[in-house]
Amino acid sequence: MCQLISGRGKMSTFFYGSTSDNKREFEERLSNANFGYLLKRVGVKEKSKSIWLLTYQRTILGTNETFKIECALIKDTCRVYIDEKAWQTIFKK
Repeated sequence: MCQLISGRGKMSTFFYGSTSDNKREFEERLSNANFGYLLKRVGVKEKSKSIWLLTYQRTILGTNETFKIECALIKDTCRVYIDEKAWQTIFKK
């Protein structure tokens, strides 16, 4: 169970993209997502004025992995882009 969600929908508002289109289904997937590891942000690269690539590092079973996710400023809120590929990268390890 996701420890970052204290109430339904609080975390889901910080995502955008095709996977988050169906809000109820996305909230259910997010509440069951694997957050069993620590993420450490190790880099930020500006892609355009309102889009950035964030580089994160995690250690799973003694193996260090680095991956990138895209985020954007949308209506004064920073949101993480989530499609099926990004979901697999972040949660299916």
